[in-house]
Amino acid sequence: MTDTTGKVRAEESGQMEYHAPDKKTFVTTAESGSGIVRRMALKPLIASEIETTSGKQHHDSSISPANYTFELLGEQQVGPYRCFVVRATPKRPDKYLFEGKVWIDTDDYAVVRIAGHPAKKLSF
Repeated sequence: MTDTTGKVRAEESGQMEYHAPDKKTFVTTAESGSGIVRRMALKPLIASEIETTSGKQHHDSSISPANYTFELLGEQQVGPYRCFVVRATPKRPDKYLFEGKVWIDTDDYAVVRIAGHPAKKLSF
């Protein structure tokens, strides 16, 4: 989470796993910065992401042409993976979609990394 000047105020890293058809789990591996920002902004954002997968809160947030316009930016090595770097632009403002970049493995087309921000401003 950055402020309007670009200064990082809080950061949380972790690993999210998806188990088809409707389960996501998230494990925090590192966190820093403001505890208040993490508790009031980042934790609810992660919880919301987990909720999108199941039950009545299920929304179509898949990374697909139905939800995004994609633009190939190039290729980049990410750890052991050779990746396509793609800009993802959401087709509608939705808190369950993001705007940013996606790194996609050139061998099996799995998503390796995502960096971006919500497509719709969140209300706190």
